[in-house]
Amino acid sequence: MKISEFKNWQSIKKMIPSRLFDFMYYCYLQFRSYKFKGVNIYCPICETTHSSFISNCCPKCDSSIRHRTVWLFLRRKTNFFKNNLKFLHFAPEYCFTQKFKQLKNLDYLNADFNSPRAMEKIDMMNIPYPDNHFDVSLSIDVLDDVPNDFKAISELHRIQKPDGWSIHLVPIVDNKKITLEKPEITKCPKKRLKYYGGYANFRRYGKDYKDRLMLQGFDVKTFKTSDFCDINEIKKMGLQKHFSIYFLKKFDNLDYVNIVN
Repeated sequence: MKISEFKNWQSIKKMIPSRLFDFMYYCYLQFRSYKFKGVNIYCPICETTHSSFISNCCPKCDSSIRHRTVWLFLRRKTNFFKNNLKFLHFAPEYCFTQKFKQLKNLDYLNADFNSPRAMEKIDMMNIPYPDNHFDVSLSIDVLDDVPNDFKAISELHRIQKPDGWSIHLVPIVDNKKITLEKPEITKCPKKRLKYYGGYANFRRYGKDYKDRLMLQGFDVKTFKTSDFCDINEIKKMGLQKHFSIYFLKKFDNLDYVNIVN
């Protein structure tokens, strides 16, 4: 996508009334999904089968590999669907939003700085909630779009209850040890696309992402998709065997009681 197209799409999104945005998106996805009738693949989020994924995304709910993997992890390895939880969800995805709202055990709040489906406009670097307020928080591909991720991670740690947990995923370049983050790149949108992978990105994470989380007070436990899905499920659901989920607890409470063995 050219930078002009990116800006045009951002402008179009702002023009669509919030109450109509998801309805229009729903109509588009319903129409699209008809072209992919079949039983070759299965999406665990919208619970539908299709002939194939579209660039690894579900034809009906548009979930990506990350979304489907997180959904299965939440269902199989946490108390997310069982306990009463105060839950903060950043950058609410279409595939998740209605599903989360329907869960009666959740006190659900989603937030974003720009999204038309966000319930509140919140800057992740300055979360307007008191310390130890949320049981769970979740974000997928958000921290790489935040100007100061250390401040944002600190805020995520602050608002998490001592016995709470969170998942905050980012794109990671496996062959890079150190996160790429340079002012000369960040100042230029074209260089951001080339070196960071997106016009809105402020960095490209390397294997030190775990260290950045730990520096702000998180203990990080890593799970691979193969820890909670068998090989047939991985193939059927279009997952990646070695995809990593970072499960975050506060260092002062390292009892992983929420994990279901």
